[in-house]
Amino acid sequence: MPSPQIVRAMQQAVAHHQAGRLAQAEQIYRDVLRQSPRDPDALQLLGLLQHQSGRHAEAIELISKAITIRPRPEFYVNLAQAQRSAGKLRDALASCQRAVQMAPNIPEAWNNLGSALKDVGRREEAIDAFRKSIALRPKYAVALNNLGNTLAAMNRPEEAETLLRQAMAADPKYAEAYSNLGHLIGRLGRLDESISLCRQAIAIRPNLVAAYTNLGVALHLEGRFDEGNAAFAQGAKLDPNHARLHENLLTGCSHTTRVPPREVHDAHVAWARKFAEPATPPAEPVIRDRDPDRRLRIGFVSPDLKRHSVAYFLQPILEHHDREKFEVTAYSNSDSSDEVTEQLKRSCERWREIATVGDEQVVEMIRADAIDILIDLAGHTTGNRLAVFGRKPAPIQMTYLGYPNTSGLSAIDYRITDDLADPPGTTEAFHSERLLRLPAPFLCYQPPDVAPDVVDPPMVRNGYITFGSFNKSAKAGPETIALWAPVLRKLPTSKLIMKSRGLASEGSRRRIIDAFASNGVGGDRLQLIEAEQPLAAHLAMYGKIDIALDTFPYHGTTTTCEAMWMGVPVITRAGQTHVSRVGVSLLSSVGLSDLVTDADEQFVAKAVSLASKGQELTDLRAGLRGRMQSSTLCDQSGFTRRFERALRAAWKSKVL
Repeated sequence: MPSPQIVRAMQQAVAHHQAGRLAQAEQIYRDVLRQSPRDPDALQLLGLLQHQSGRHAEAIELISKAITIRPRPEFYVNLAQAQRSAGKLRDALASCQRAVQMAPNIPEAWNNLGSALKDVGRREEAIDAFRKSIALRPKYAVALNNLGNTLAAMNRPEEAETLLRQAMAADPKYAEAYSNLGHLIGRLGRLDESISLCRQAIAIRPNLVAAYTNLGVALHLEGRFDEGNAAFAQGAKLDPNHARLHENLLTGCSHTTRVPPREVHDAHVAWARKFAEPATPPAEPVIRDRDPDRRLRIGFVSPDLKRHSVAYFLQPILEHHDREKFEVTAYSNSDSSDEVTEQLKRSCERWREIATVGDEQVVEMIRADAIDILIDLAGHTTGNRLAVFGRKPAPIQMTYLGYPNTSGLSAIDYRITDDLADPPGTTEAFHSERLLRLPAPFLCYQPPDVAPDVVDPPMVRNGYITFGSFNKSAKAGPETIALWAPVLRKLPTSKLIMKSRGLASEGSRRRIIDAFASNGVGGDRLQLIEAEQPLAAHLAMYGKIDIALDTFPYHGTTTTCEAMWMGVPVITRAGQTHVSRVGVSLLSSVGLSDLVTDADEQFVAKAVSLASKGQELTDLRAGLRGRMQSSTLCDQSGFTRRFERALRAAWKSKVL
């Protein structure tokens, strides 16, 4: 039985703790433990405080000691929280299971078990655990929220939305539910509602970092980059160690030329030093066999090995790789899969699921697989594992395809590109990596099987030219609209079709209409299409467009390939860095370098000129698919051989 003095001291400590005065609470907890070293409550509460302060190893030690003295279910719950934050996901699961065994009628125990099961990828079991928690307490907002998030991750958005709204109704002050619902419906393109919900979450709980993250993402998707960056910056003030918040600030740089390339580079390097590279540089991996011509083990790391643009451009490499000379292992960081995933699996010698595996464990996995060349396919996009690359698990590391800029990591040796997207002598200074240039193009397009036939240009039946862009509406920022508007002014009967999921947002639509109006083009000239469509229907929409206009400075990639495959020529405005030179590589590879322009005036003149050449435009449309089929852009086997030669050259430079 603790003394009255210790009881009073603990009451004071808990009051400080609950009020957020952690330093005062910690001092009293430690004073209590000096008098009573085996006080289980002081041990576990000090451990909880250490966990809340980010000192997870000490938290685990303290709470584990409390459990040896007096095992209680709430002690196991707090231990699991610390273990989870320390990346010890399986230990956290075991602690949650023990809590449920000890207290099967406590809804919090089942809720925590559900979270632990979700962390290790056992989502169906997690759903059962959350439902048991809710059965014990039907208006348990936290469990309703967690179940909704789990269903959202399983691509069941309607069920997820219902549960998140139930969580909000159960506790109108539960800010996390507002934020999570905002994130979910933002992914569905309902950006106005997403922004409103995230702002409600912040009003309820001004220190909820996730709400600033979700708000910033929605604002970026609406093309409101300054406001989005302000949200990210506010979140970063609250949590300076939140890597994803800082990455979101990096990705916004691709949509504007206002940030000089040197500043963009320096920001990426600063991010890498803070978040991805350990304080002590990792030891150089041991090369097991320095034979320059032996079979090489290649590893690809990506969150997008599913129905995604990255997978479409990776698939030709995997399907055509020389299995006698290269062995491929895929490290999938995705929490979902589909039929594309299954196709990719069949083209790899090994497949590893790493979404629920901590960084250090992934590093050990890659080393155990004896990977020679490890290739990142995500850059700073969502779901990347750059922290793994920072630990240098493979002798040669590269970044490719998924991100149009440097990684900033000194541990990544090469960035794969080509001599048109990154002309020699122009962009080397803006990369922390060496540029490994392929003969253009730097990627290979695999045309979709469901593509409909090319149809006659719509100008024949309309009597006027229709321009179009199916790029993300966020790419249509002020610089893009200032580039496109003069084309429409020069051709007063012409129309412009824009199609993007983001255009479901009234804010996004209004931004674009107002921007065109300020550039002298009325809203009656614009058709803004918001529909999310199956791929075949999406491709058929190109039948409504005569000429596609590329965005600037952030060029299209998949959209440019799709437009050309459907017979629609694309006009691009070349810039000075990779993000604004992708179109140069793609168009040149199919013999359309005459549609590449180097200045705004040239872009306008080329669009007006091509629009005036009806027969030439008709002939170009009719032959463009055949031209692509015979081009280097669609030469899957030839491209894969060039890609493999580049990898082999990098290997030889390492071992010889």
